[in-house]
Amino acid sequence: MAHNEQNFQLHAGNDRDLVITCTDSDGVDLDLSLAGLIITWILVRHPLSNTPLISLSSSAAITLPSPLTNQYNLHIAGSDTMTNSPRAYVVDPGVYWHGSVLEDGDGNRTTLLHGTLEVSPGYVAPP
Repeated sequence: MAHNEQNFQLHAGNDRDLVITCTDSDGVDLDLSLAGLIITWILVRHPLSNTPLISLSSSAAITLPSPLTNQYNLHIAGSDTMTNSPRAYVVDPGVYWHGSVLEDGDGNRTTLLHGTLEVSPGYVAPP
């Protein structure tokens, strides 16, 4: 099981692209070419929370590069943390916990990373 602690900051309403390297606890590259592979990234208030504020899965938000490596690309859209009309927070400024899990076609789960995400205030137009 990988335990890569990744802490970062994001301004609410801003897009953020991250490249996530996937290794096991011994530092060996994980094989992301497995059929049925699902990668999920979540943001929650605290590690014991069962309710994700943001949940992104293998789709437009999580992509595998070509040629395939042991990395994936995570795109957090500005709209994941702030709406445009009207400008309002989806995720209030503060410190949250995030994590990413890989699930293979047999249902085996591997934690890829975890850590804190500090959401800083974004621009909110006055009423």
